[in-house]
Amino acid sequence: MKKLYFLFTALLLISCSSDDDVSLENDNGFLTVYDDVIFLQETTQDGYTSSFWLIFSPEGVREGYYEDEGTCFTDFYPWNVEVDGETYKVIQNSSNTLKVRYTYVDTEYPEDNEDEEITLSVSDNILTISANGESNTLYKAPSAPCN
Repeated sequence: MKKLYFLFTALLLISCSSDDDVSLENDNGFLTVYDDVIFLQETTQDGYTSSFWLIFSPEGVREGYYEDEGTCFTDFYPWNVEVDGETYKVIQNSSNTLKVRYTYVDTEYPEDNEDEEITLSVSDNILTISANGESNTLYKAPSAPCN
């Protein structure tokens, strides 16, 4: 019986071990190839221009917004770390593709919880972001509208 217990424990430990961690500093991976590259989307509506951009690194992603009236917001989201209920877990980091599992847990409003897989791919300096059957494109830019 004691041997059976140890066998069960060993199998449990093996089955729970995590071999699916993705290297964030893969020399040929998306996060290294596009480290500090700015991808920008600008839209104009009713005479006002707004900008949205992303800057990737092996540490995380910086997201920014800018509006004509001078409002600038930036946030940094580290990979694989929960911050204020949000987690961006890298599940694939290949040369032109990055797959991320985004989760958001709101303990006060559970109906707002989210769990989705986001695919980011680059071709000809265009970043395509796909999630939930929808896609969006951003273009490689020389600089962000604001810091």
